[in-house]
Amino acid sequence: VALADMLPALTSRPMVATTRFGGCAQDLRPMKAERSFHTGRTQAALCAVVAAKGFRRAALSRVQEACEFAERADDGTSPRLWEEADVLLLGPSRTGKTTLANALAKHGLKVANYPLVPGEEPPPELMQLPKQKVVKLTTQPEHLQAIRKVRMRKLGLRASSYAAMADICQELGWVQSFYAKYFPQGPLINTAQCSVTQCAAMILAQISHPHCWLGARSDG
Repeated sequence: VALADMLPALTSRPMVATTRFGGCAQDLRPMKAERSFHTGRTQAALCAVVAAKGFRRAALSRVQEACEFAERADDGTSPRLWEEADVLLLGPSRTGKTTLANALAKHGLKVANYPLVPGEEPPPELMQLPKQKVVKLTTQPEHLQAIRKVRMRKLGLRASSYAAMADICQELGWVQSFYAKYFPQGPLINTAQCSVTQCAAMILAQISHPHCWLGARSDG
C-alpha cells in the first residue's frame, strides 16, 4: 500500500500514547487541552499581578507627589502652585488646615492651604480659582482660644490678642463675612465639631460631587 494512501487514515486517528507498563493506549488530546487551559489561567493571573503592582506603584507615586505638594503649598506659600491644586483649604490660623492637607494627600490629592487674616488682602490667585476647589473652614471661639494658648506656651510667648477671646470672636466674624462676600456657595466645615477623618470625608464628598452644593449657600 502506498504511503500516500495511508496518510488520510493516519491523520484522522486520535493522538494516542502507550504507557510503559500494560501497553494501554490513551488519548492525549484532553490532557493537552487541560494543560493549555491551566497555562492560560496562569498567564492571566500573572498579568493581573503585574497590573496590580503597576497600579500600586502609580498610586504610591501619586501619594508621595501629593505629600510633597502639601508641604510646598502650606500656609499660603507659593500661590503660583494653587492652579495645580485639587483643593485649597481656607480658614483662620490654627483651624487644622495643615493636618487636613496631609490627610487628604494620603488619598493622592494635591492640597494647598491659605490662612485668612483680618485686614490682609488675599493674593489674586485665590479669586481666580474655580469655586469648587475652595473648601471653607471655621471653628468655635473656645476651641480656637485653647489651641492658640497652647501654641503660645510652646513658643514661650505671653498672652496677646492672638489668643484673646474678644479678638478671636471678631476674627471669626470677619472670616464669616469674607466667605459670604467671595465664596457664598458650598458647605462651611467646622473643624471643632468633626474629627480629621470626618472633615476629610466631607471634603472628598464636596470635590467629588460639586454639582450637589454649587447652587446652595452655606449656613452662617
